[in-house]
Amino acid sequence: MKFTPFFIIGIGRSGTTLLRLMFHNHPNIAVPYESHFITDYYNNLESYGDLSKDKNLDKLIHDILQEDLLTQWDHEFDASKIKAIIEDRSLASIINAIYSDYAEGKGKNRWGDKSDYLDRMHLINKIFPSAKFIHIIRDGRDVANSVLKLPWGPKDLVGAAEWWNEYIRLACSVGAVLGKNKYAEVKYEDLVQDPEKELKRLCEFIGEEFDESMLNYHQSADVAIPESRKAQHHNSGEPPKQSRTFAWKKEMSLTNIDLFSDYAQNSLELVGYEIPQRNKNRLPVKLAKMRIFVKRMLAK
Repeated sequence: MKFTPFFIIGIGRSGTTLLRLMFHNHPNIAVPYESHFITDYYNNLESYGDLSKDKNLDKLIHDILQEDLLTQWDHEFDASKIKAIIEDRSLASIINAIYSDYAEGKGKNRWGDKSDYLDRMHLINKIFPSAKFIHIIRDGRDVANSVLKLPWGPKDLVGAAEWWNEYIRLACSVGAVLGKNKYAEVKYEDLVQDPEKELKRLCEFIGEEFDESMLNYHQSADVAIPESRKAQHHNSGEPPKQSRTFAWKKEMSLTNIDLFSDYAQNSLELVGYEIPQRNKNRLPVKLAKMRIFVKRMLAK
C-alpha cells in the first residue's frame, strides 16, 4: 500500500470534515474519522521501551487500538493482523498498518488523516517524512460564529479571535518552512464555490487523479461519521451552500466585526480576507471588551 500519507488540517469549524468526506469518497483514498493521538504516542514512545520485544510492541499496538476516537471509526481492527503487516517495529509503521488496514477494508489503497495537527505538523513530518499537508482555511469571523455555539472551544468572541489568529499564523509559518511540495492551502469559500476546481488542484498536489465521485460525498456521509458525532456535523449529508460563506457580513454586528479585527487583523490580512473600514467611534468596542472580561472574571 502506498506509504505517502496526507493530512487534512485546519482549525475547528473551518471545513475539515467537508474536505475529509470529499477525499474519503474518492475510489482510491480512505480518510477515517479523526485521530488526534498520533503525536501523543510519538512524544511518549520511550515509555514503551524496546519495540523489538514482543510485549512492548503488543502493548503499543493495543493502546493505540483502544483510543476512543479510533474505536469510533467504521472498521473492526485485529491487533494480531496489525502486528503481522507492519513493515518494521516503528511507530510510523504501526500507524501506517492501522490506516492501511482501514483503507483495505474500504477497498482502497491509500490513506489520509483529518485531525487538529496545526501546531504539530513538525512532529507529523518527523514521523512521516513523505507526508503532505492540506490546510483548509475559513474566514475567522464565520469560524467564530460557528464555534461559539458549541460546548467546546472558545467561550467568547475575544477568545475565538485569539484562537483563530494564533493557529492560522502558526500553520502558515510552518507551511512556509515545509514548502509548496509538502504544504498546500485551500479556502473553504473557494471549495464551496467551485469544488471541482479546488479538488483537482488538491488531487494533483497529493499525486492522485481527480474523480467526480468526490463531488457526491454527501450521499455516503451518513456512514462515514460516528453516531455520537453526527450532531456537530449535521450539514454533512447535503452539498455545501453558498450561504455558509461570509455569513458574518449579515450575522455579526459592526461592533463585533471591529472587535474581532482588534485581535485577528494580522491573520485576516495574511490569508487575504476582507477587513471592513472600522468605526472611528471606539467606545462600543471598548464596552464589548469590558463585558467579556467582566464575564470571564465572574466565571472564575
